[in-house]
Amino acid sequence: MSTMFRKMGDGTKVELNAGTGYKQGLSIEERNHRLTEYWFGYWMGVRKLLKLWHKDQAKSKEPRNPQTRYVFSIHSYTPVYEGEVRELQVGILCSHYPQLAMYFKQGFALSGFFTEINQPYNASMGSDQAGVGGNPFGETPASRFFEGYGRHGKDGTIADGVRNLGFEFRNDLLTDQKTFAKIRSTLNSLIKNLLKNGNPTYSIERPVNMDPKPISLEYDNAVILNWGNHAEEVRHQTRVCFSVENCTLNLVEEMMDKIPLEVQVLMKKGLLGNPDVQKLAIKLAKEFDTVLLSTKYARVICDVTRPNTSDSIIPSKLEFFENGILKSQDLTFNTNLSEKEEAKRIKKYYLGYFKAFQHIRN
Repeated sequence: MSTMFRKMGDGTKVELNAGTGYKQGLSIEERNHRLTEYWFGYWMGVRKLLKLWHKDQAKSKEPRNPQTRYVFSIHSYTPVYEGEVRELQVGILCSHYPQLAMYFKQGFALSGFFTEINQPYNASMGSDQAGVGGNPFGETPASRFFEGYGRHGKDGTIADGVRNLGFEFRNDLLTDQKTFAKIRSTLNSLIKNLLKNGNPTYSIERPVNMDPKPISLEYDNAVILNWGNHAEEVRHQTRVCFSVENCTLNLVEEMMDKIPLEVQVLMKKGLLGNPDVQKLAIKLAKEFDTVLLSTKYARVICDVTRPNTSDSIIPSKLEFFENGILKSQDLTFNTNLSEKEEAKRIKKYYLGYFKAFQHIRN
């Protein structure tokens, strides 16, 4: 109940709920009025809907199917809340149906969205944590009530055939026309697929006669190319992923004036990287309808293949073959960096790569 009538929100006083003078907060009468008119009234509407479903199902001669009815609750959240930046793009709220939640998580992830279950709110923890209040119809919190009306089996299924999930979309994504269309299309495809197959299966149909283009996500020193959202059977998403490090020849533009000409010449010759390996990885990821993770910048900037305790994450020298002869090139622009400069580069280009890797793991 403490979050139902908040006096402060994101550092701002909520005048409507705060009261004035010596009178702090809402009166008991005002609280009861709001609960009855708005909160209780809403849940009565939900219950009425579920009762209508039950009534229709009771008249049906078909056997009861616990997967025929769904309630999807759609919400949004701010990209910054109480000073904390929320990188999460889509949240799937769930307390009883992990398989169903995972289905939607995988589907949105395959469309390139950073997606988690029970983030930024946790529906499995009940009222205050989920930010939805309590259940006026019983002892279970509203999150559970909203995820089904009736008895829960040992496996979390609803005896009366109603299932529910909550969707949280970061609201800055909804104001962008292209991203909004992408969210709508993804959710539409996933729900249609669910209703068609009757079970949460990770499959999205490939458009006919279409050469699929990957969905691209960029990080400070990584690019994720995802062809999986086009797959007829996305069986590879948890089994196969290709990664290619230190093959690109790209240099950081703001560092160009510090990089000696001889190093730039070697880069143009392809001697301090191997773009052909990257081309091979791209072809494989496309053929397998899966994900490719690639470094964005060349190894002369940062070597992500080194352990995090290594002194050569920012290399001072690189070896390479030219005409069958092993040679080496000093990278003088990487030496004598201040601790601040070194820490900044490691954070942006080394940890930036593994941040993208963690995205794929999630």
